[in-house]
Amino acid sequence: MFPQNSYNSSKNENTENNNKIISTELCYTPDYNPETSQTVIKNGNVELIKDYRNIRNWFIKFIFTPVNAIPIYAGTDFGTSLLKIRGQKSLSGIEMVQLKKEIQTSAKLHPAIKEIQDVKLYKVGTSLFIKIVARLIDGVIWTDKIEAFKIYG
Repeated sequence: MFPQNSYNSSKNENTENNNKIISTELCYTPDYNPETSQTVIKNGNVELIKDYRNIRNWFIKFIFTPVNAIPIYAGTDFGTSLLKIRGQKSLSGIEMVQLKKEIQTSAKLHPAIKEIQDVKLYKVGTSLFIKIVARLIDGVIWTDKIEAFKIYG
């Protein structure tokens, strides 16, 4: 699930140095089930999606991938330090701010995301949730809540 493969080009945008192709249409990507950590297969075929679920799937992959731990993502800033703090009895404010900053700065790696407007980390019971609000290239404001993990202790 590479960020540069999830969008196709259809709109021209002029820049100072050259013409840059910017996409306004989501492409088909394989559907991913985060509960089972597997690609969704229906009738023997990989299920393809062409809606905003592929952005949610990308965020889940992004949040749960350790930064610089997988060789293919080395040097790209793809991933977060979430797994380093998983299992702690309590989370410090510094750890939560670091995770929020990683999401805000590196989430722009997805070509459909124009900007991250808000990232909130909050606890409900024993679970840590991440709420993301992003503005997409096509102008849509995308919002989702992802359960990061349960806090034990």
